[in-house]
Amino acid sequence: MLPRAQKTLTLAETAYEAGEFDFLQVLIVRRTCLESNLAYVAAQVELARSTALVNGSVLSGGLNSTRDTEFDSALRDQSLSGQ
Repeated sequence: MLPRAQKTLTLAETAYEAGEFDFLQVLIVRRTCLESNLAYVAAQVELARSTALVNGSVLSGGLNSTRDTEFDSALRDQSLSGQ
């Protein structure tokens, strides 16, 4: 998608220099190209976050303190005492 957006921008600028496009049309193409680049960067950030989560934090929250409830306290006490 990015190479296509860049090619479209180059063609629009060439057409503007030849007098075939208005400057407003070139600005619209530039904005679209910029938005495509920003979406690509956002996707790369999300990929990096997801990769970090999978590689290093798969067990995230596993070391957090637990909450005692009336249902799980007895089971945990039995397993800790070895019974």
